[in-house]
Amino acid sequence: MDERRPTRCHTIREDPWRVAHYLLCIGRPSADNQCRRRSESAACRVRTNGIERLPMRPQRLLLLILGLALTLRLAVALRPAGPLFADMRDYHLHALRLAADGSFGPPVRPPLYPLMLSLVYRVAGPRPAAARAVQALLGTCLCLLVWATGSRLGGARIAAAAAAAVACYPSLVIYTALLMSENLFIPILAAAVLLLLAGSRRPAACLAAGVLIGLGTLTRSVLAAFPLAAAGWLIARGERREALLCLFGALLVVAPWSCRASRHHGRFVLVDTFSGYNFLVGNNPRATGRQYLPYADAPVQRPDGAPPDDAAVSAEGYRAGLRFIARNPACFLLLGARKVGYLYGPEIRELAWGYSRGAFGPLPRRVLVPVAAATVAAFPVLCVLALAGLLLRGTPPDRSGGRGLLLLVVAYFTAAHFLTFGESRFHLPFVPALCLLAALLVLRPAAGGRRRRPLLFAILVLLLSLNWTLRLAEDGGRLTAALGPGGDTSEIDY
Repeated sequence: MDERRPTRCHTIREDPWRVAHYLLCIGRPSADNQCRRRSESAACRVRTNGIERLPMRPQRLLLLILGLALTLRLAVALRPAGPLFADMRDYHLHALRLAADGSFGPPVRPPLYPLMLSLVYRVAGPRPAAARAVQALLGTCLCLLVWATGSRLGGARIAAAAAAAVACYPSLVIYTALLMSENLFIPILAAAVLLLLAGSRRPAACLAAGVLIGLGTLTRSVLAAFPLAAAGWLIARGERREALLCLFGALLVVAPWSCRASRHHGRFVLVDTFSGYNFLVGNNPRATGRQYLPYADAPVQRPDGAPPDDAAVSAEGYRAGLRFIARNPACFLLLGARKVGYLYGPEIRELAWGYSRGAFGPLPRRVLVPVAAATVAAFPVLCVLALAGLLLRGTPPDRSGGRGLLLLVVAYFTAAHFLTFGESRFHLPFVPALCLLAALLVLRPAAGGRRRRPLLFAILVLLLSLNWTLRLAEDGGRLTAALGPGGDTSEIDY
């Protein structure tokens, strides 16, 4: 049979999705003949020896964004810092024990972040600066993951806008200097979201996504119920087998640690023994909606009079919190609204507290004031842009389900902290999702796209603005003290 070399038109008819992908990548879909000819010719150039490549221009832009992200994070990570304190000291000591004798010790905290620190310490010695440098690389990888997710959502324009926003987001940069589990947790979550989005009808990708969700749960136990949420999203798309594989992947990772923790404490422990404490902190007669340190462990007594172990305290924390909710349902709902308000508040309390204890070293005022202003303003601005991208832009229909998945991530963390307590640092895991939603603004409005909802946008922005005003009034004193003379040694109370 006579075989003819496929022409440009044959290539387009045989693989129309490649043309659509390229049009999304360059972000300029058009109906006129000139643009159509250019896109057809570009679609033929994109495939070289069976390998699909991005055009050179987006590749250079990606390298520029990654270079910017790494430079900013290394500049923060390698600054001289004061002594470790609070959770950072606990993670550091846990990692030292792991590096010395390989022992996890009592399963009080999730194990993955201390394990990462211990691996760094084994290679580079027990130096927190080495761990901060690794965290700078993880933050740069986060930008790459956001770029890949944005490319699947709508092409290189969305990818570049979202990755640049993540690269420059002040708190994501600043947290590089802190030995905190968010530095590992956020990239793991971003990778899981990318695999879920890419795993449509791909069982292996969904299994890998479940494994990553399990690893995220072993980094921060707040993700423990997310496998169910992800499986629900997959089932809603008609992918039941993929949903089961996602659940199996998460269980495969979490189960061994859960068995070890349960055997150690003599009762069921999923990941750690802090979860009951966190639940009680947010649900008790003196609860404020945020972390209230004086309200400590629940009163628990063992029959032999010995001090209770952490698992018993955690279990009693759950019971006491549930009793409070059952007796005060209206108070629980009002507290929940306050918790969400703190969750969506500007990033003041934690960073002012950290700076006042020397976590970032002293900064000249000409640097400190602009950095503080950018940090406080970043999240409110991002929320407004994300709402605008979601509600005011007539973007094409969400055929991939990506926007729904991003909203699921935001809703999951909102619900989780509605049940426990809210702090502004707890919204950092869904900042990349908000950056991707805000990046929808760079798309051109499409005919037959999503309906705009300006009234809902105005209502939500008004409510958020009221919340931000209240949070600024509440935490403004901390910010003023941190920015004042000797602010880096003022040791502001949490």
